[in-house]
Amino acid sequence: MSFLHCHGKMEDGSACGWGQDDFWKEDGYNPISFLQKDSDLNHNLFREKMYFDKWFFQENPSIPYKQDEKGVYCRGRDYIIWELRRKANNIEKMLVTTWEEWLKVRDTIKCPRCGGREWDID
Repeated sequence: MSFLHCHGKMEDGSACGWGQDDFWKEDGYNPISFLQKDSDLNHNLFREKMYFDKWFFQENPSIPYKQDEKGVYCRGRDYIIWELRRKANNIEKMLVTTWEEWLKVRDTIKCPRCGGREWDID
């Protein structure tokens, strides 16, 4: 996997920080590979309560949550909805989807956030 991100600067001198999901492979990682049958998605969809640290919900306010004597939780379906939206967002925001595509455009594309070409791949 390769995470493409920008080390450019914004007009105010702050770091750009733009990044995208890892490059995809049809037979390897891609944003929907988590849907494979080994996934916990099906099981989690039917869970009444999924417990997380409270900071998780604070960082993801679109997930409705409650609290009981055991901790902070959401319904499994609400977690799955959030996860599917997050994955769809990753797909939508991809500038370059595969390594092969990157090799073709790496000298010509500009960062969608700062307009620079200070690319790095981890």
